Amino acid sequence: MKFVFLTFLIGFTCSVFSQTKTFDFEDFYLLGDAVAHEQSSIRLTDNLHNQKGAMWYKDAIDLNKPFLLEFKVFFGCSDGGADGLVFALHPEIALGTHDFGIGFKGLSPSFGVEMDTYQDYYRGDPHFDHAAFIANGNTSHHLALTEAVPLYSYRKSVENCQWHYVTFKWEPKTKVFSFYVDFEHRLSREIDLVNLIFEGSSNVFWGFTSATGMHRNPHHVFVNFMRFEAEETFVKKDAELLLAGESYELKKTEFALDSMSFMGAIRPELEKVVLLQKSNPEQTIIIDGFSEADNNGEKSQKNVEWIRNYFIKRGIPEQFVTFYGSESGEKERITIRMKVIRA
Repeated sequence: MKFVFLTFLIGFTCSVFSQTKTFDFEDFYLLGDAVAHEQSSIRLTDNLHNQKGAMWYKDAIDLNKPFLLEFKVFFGCSDGGADGLVFALHPEIALGTHDFGIGFKGLSPSFGVEMDTYQDYYRGDPHFDHAAFIANGNTSHHLALTEAVPLYSYRKSVENCQWHYVTFKWEPKTKVFSFYVDFEHRLSREIDLVNLIFEGSSNVFWGFTSATGMHRNPHHVFVNFMRFEAEETFVKKDAELLLAGESYELKKTEFALDSMSFMGAIRPELEKVVLLQKSNPEQTIIIDGFSEADNNGEKSQKNVEWIRNYFIKRGIPEQFVTFYGSESGEKERITIRMKVIRA
């Protein structure tokens, strides 16, 4: 039996966004009621009636190249509020209407991921907060590209005063667009965006739109990370060492006080492990947490469990992911040690 040790050193000195793109407010055009807000977020609508706002990244992207975009989104606190957000691709910097349009209605040609928190039954909306792929500025589910699915697990409301992670992934080789909420897969579809939607043009802008009407909620977006390149993998030398049972120390990662922020911070590193295990499906990942201070032990245990669940949600069979729990360490940091076992 051989062991591969992957060690996460959680410190306070290094950024996790190497080989990904960081941002500031100047990177975005803000339209309508959208404003730069506190805590580095962009508020698309305030908690007011009849608002609409949009944020668009200033540089166009090429749909012949892959991207992975991850955000934290705040849908508000009123379960009876409205209307949600749309992640949009469009050839222009523009803002649609707010009358049941979530700021997306009227934008054509376009592709959107609808995150709808209000039920308009005559438009085919289900009774729960839902998501769907939509196109060409049409928010009616009778003309949607996919069926509506629950936006959150067990059809729970996302208007719960909490931030939620949303992730958008585009793979031009397979022409598959995928959408995740809190790291759980919600939607995927094979679609030729360039030819089917954008009439042969691969250059589009990306952004978010949102709106309120007779019902309202504040809608905020915080950019977690952006990657416009192929998925990052272990370099050949490191992968060979890992599979040969050698230790490997992953990048230092800022330790966050809650598991959601923790998961967002180390996600790029975890994706390397996912790709390596899927290429070597006989390997089992074992996760350990270590902390010095007693008051960090619970956080260490929680983060270990979050990582295990993340791997499972990313498609690694449950029997190939396990953990030993939290133990005491000697240094003022939390260390997560991963062992991949070859039978």
